[in-house]
Amino acid sequence: MSDSTGPSSLAVFGTLHLAILVLRRHFVLFFLITVLFLAPQMLFEVDALLTHVLDWPLLWQVLKVIVGQIARVMISLFLVHAILQAIDGRAVSLKASIFWGMRSLRPVIAVHFLLFSWFPITRIFLHEIGFQWYFPLILFEFAVNIVLLTYFSTALPSLIVERGGILHCLKRSVFLTRGYRWEIVAVWLIISVVLVAMHFGAVLTIDVRSGTFGVFILVEQLVGFLQVLFGTILSTVLYLKLRILKEGSDPDRIAAVFD
Repeated sequence: MSDSTGPSSLAVFGTLHLAILVLRRHFVLFFLITVLFLAPQMLFEVDALLTHVLDWPLLWQVLKVIVGQIARVMISLFLVHAILQAIDGRAVSLKASIFWGMRSLRPVIAVHFLLFSWFPITRIFLHEIGFQWYFPLILFEFAVNIVLLTYFSTALPSLIVERGGILHCLKRSVFLTRGYRWEIVAVWLIISVVLVAMHFGAVLTIDVRSGTFGVFILVEQLVGFLQVLFGTILSTVLYLKLRILKEGSDPDRIAAVFD
């Protein structure tokens, strides 16, 4: 991961603080949007956990992955506009966010599936290679996702804001992140540690005899919601901060493209 020194530093905890602030101020609206689009996937997961049916037919498993990935695309589409409006101190309008998001629907789907959908699909074939490879595969996924997020975490916000096409947004993300990649790695590692801690906290609550399995399911779904929601907010905040650092832009000028 080659890197160079940028014009000034990207504050890791400042970036996280702004993302948390945006989430806190608009938590109800953003969380409801996330739950709305992830609900179909959640039903798949809950049914599997409650019935212990993990070896579903291949077509059914592929469908579950596609549903989940499309849900993540829709969340990104609708939230990027709303997040930028919120950071600029403007009123957040769900109707306007839907309008601007839908204008980038096809290229956003293409970019998301190109970058972030390959590994969920490979999990479908775990039974073919044996579950003894599950944890090595998870570690491999984690490493690859960190690299992808380091270089391309601003690709989707760039695509929605600038509407320059698939290749343009990928090049823009590589350009914007250059010089700040170690800081970006630190940001995503901190969030990953928090989410993993929440996951293992949920695992420790499991006691089928006392009925806490339902708590595990609830916390697992909550972690999944927060991962998608906060990941979208963080990507948008990174896009905003990197444009300010590298191009001297400001939140008002960036949000003004939607006027």
